Amino acid sequence: MTFVVSAEPPISSSPAGLAGLVDGIGERDFGNRLLALLHDVCGADYCTVFHLNSLGGQMVTTAGLNSIDVAQRQARLYLEGQRWKSDPMILQSRKQLTGRHTSSVVHMAVRELPDVAYRDRLYTRAGVCDRVLLCGRSATGVIGLSVLRTSKAGIFGGEDLRQVHEVSSVLLAIIDKHVGVLRQDLNLRRALTSLDQIENCLTNSRIPLSPREKQVCARILYGMSSNDIAIDLHIGDETATTYRKRAYQRLEITTQRELLLWYLDLWEERYLRGHAGLGGSRATS
Repeated sequence: MTFVVSAEPPISSSPAGLAGLVDGIGERDFGNRLLALLHDVCGADYCTVFHLNSLGGQMVTTAGLNSIDVAQRQARLYLEGQRWKSDPMILQSRKQLTGRHTSSVVHMAVRELPDVAYRDRLYTRAGVCDRVLLCGRSATGVIGLSVLRTSKAGIFGGEDLRQVHEVSSVLLAIIDKHVGVLRQDLNLRRALTSLDQIENCLTNSRIPLSPREKQVCARILYGMSSNDIAIDLHIGDETATTYRKRAYQRLEITTQRELLLWYLDLWEERYLRGHAGLGGSRATS
């Protein structure tokens, strides 16, 4: 097993696909762009990006040069099967990341894995012979990038590992940004598709509205008509309209569009910016 740990890995000239990877942040084809870059850098056949925190492991994206099915199967076995918890490469990376280091690069040939059953099911059956693992601290846990080569391609050479090391800090920073964008998009979707979430945000925020005004605004944001709001809250139509006008006056707005923009700012402040500093430092400085 080869351990390469660095707080600031050296950065050589940017790979040709690096600009394309940056453009792919937040996009559905980010994994394919990442694999294309890794294939140019070190001849990678598969790659998987995952996120680890106290709640467990979650796949972010995966890609395969010849078969996306194989790549997805590998990722599911590794994450959903909780096999990452006993992965010696993960254990070494997390150990290193508890110190002053913000990123690590660990290389291990599949044949070196001590657990034969683990090795056979996860790698040998898929024809995988070698692996490099990049890990970095993020604001919400640990971000991992697993890079695999098949027996057909052969093991990573010294030059392959050197080039992976040189771009590791840049890759982890880009991946961290991609994960952040996905997380923000998910939170913003939840902000508007769940009445409970909307009400919870308004109820637990210090805003100049009465409880009933918050209920009415929550239902406006959820897309309910004045008549539906009145029925849902067991009040008259005119009463519902009065609460809406009063809330708009307190918030110094006049339209539903302004209410939406105000609410999205409130949501971002409460659920995104409010948690930005938790969990440690970014993958790279």
